[in-house]
Amino acid sequence: AEYMGVKKKEMEFLKKERPTKAVVVITINRPDALNSLTPELIKAIGKTFNELRNDPDVRAVILTGAGQKAFSAGVDLTTAGNVFGKEQSREDDPRDAIENFPWPVICAVNGFAITGGFELALACDILIASSNAKFADTHAKFGIAPSWGLSQKLTRIAGPSRAKEMHFSARFVDAHEAERWGIVNRVVAPDQLLPHCIELATQISTMIPDMLKGYKRTVDNGYKKAFGDACDMEIDDAYKYYKTMTPELFAKMQNFIKSRGQKAKL
Repeated sequence: AEYMGVKKKEMEFLKKERPTKAVVVITINRPDALNSLTPELIKAIGKTFNELRNDPDVRAVILTGAGQKAFSAGVDLTTAGNVFGKEQSREDDPRDAIENFPWPVICAVNGFAITGGFELALACDILIASSNAKFADTHAKFGIAPSWGLSQKLTRIAGPSRAKEMHFSARFVDAHEAERWGIVNRVVAPDQLLPHCIELATQISTMIPDMLKGYKRTVDNGYKKAFGDACDMEIDDAYKYYKTMTPELFAKMQNFIKSRGQKAKL
């Protein structure tokens, strides 16, 4: 049996839960294999995110791994021959599907995030780490070329020197060091990881939908440009947004500001 071209067995390795109407939790569910990624599981992640684009109620997604040992140890090397060296369609590319997902994606890094798993985590908008989390890049160790953005993203996040240390040595960086380097937003206790992420996602889901989606797009598009060009783009995006703002939405914004002002007086 298949679902959207993905075998049912592989879909069982990817759990989808809904703690609230607006929040979806996607769990890579191969804990006995450190949540490593088979070709079919890679395809399933991409297809799941692409399917959720059409869900009218979704406002935030959390991506995590089952258990407390690993978020994902990367591509399952026993199946690597079916992954590396083959062109992957944009439709099936999980990194592409996560990065271009219209709503914020939080990565709950519950353990090892190694190579491809590290790249999937960095595709997300916000990274929250368990104190169990550890990050490593083993591309050079195993002779695998990076193709999900790690060679470019880590340099921009942590700086060239720190990134090169990880790239060239395959050294593990623990959660607290990753926080100091700016790789993760914060570190929480393992049993608090998912509740913390659900609380954050729920807060995100209360934002004005069009502004939330547009804000993510503006930040991501601007990050690819030179600073001056990005600032010009921000102005253009703002004008486009205000042109589409309905009187009802403007009135809602005014009422919210008034209510905040009244609270401040109390």
